[in-house]
Amino acid sequence: MRSASLPESADALPVDPDTIRATIGRALIEGPAPRYATLEELEGLLRGHVQLLLPEAQEAGAPRNLLASVRVHLKEGMGEGLVSARVHVRQLAHDARALLRHVEAGR
Repeated sequence: MRSASLPESADALPVDPDTIRATIGRALIEGPAPRYATLEELEGLLRGHVQLLLPEAQEAGAPRNLLASVRVHLKEGMGEGLVSARVHVRQLAHDARALLRHVEAGR
């Protein structure tokens, strides 16, 4: 049985810029690399934010090359190593920031 509080689709979810910015900030923090488990958590959060932002950014007129590169990054995995995981998470954070800018500019 489906809970009444759950949206029917991801399209029904609102964009929460403050939450997205907080996640981006965590992902882009300088210093030693976080533990792999922390990167997995951030990757999941950022993946959700990016998937939520993509259709709105497209509707707001984001450049097609940006949208295409973001889709490629979503298809890539973190890899097994700490360095590759950190690079992937940071890329998703940059993607989320770029998409959020387009979404906010289109409002």
